[in-house]
Amino acid sequence: MATNKVLGNKREQHLFLSQIAEEMGRYGHSDAKCPVCDGSFLLERKGSSYVLRCETEGCLKFTSRGI
Repeated sequence: MATNKVLGNKREQHLFLSQIAEEMGRYGHSDAKCPVCDGSFLLERKGSSYVLRCETEGCLKFTSRGI
């Protein structure tokens, strides 16, 4: 599972959030905490796309679009 640390660049951020999104998709939840504010992550599905974001407004956010 992803580690809890403040992420230094966009690539690290992308890899970290991708891991959490995969974990949430596979198991329906993740115990990972936001490395910036220690909040929980929320997964919002919209058709063939999804948004993974921190529960804290304006913190980390990861969007993936389907076909």
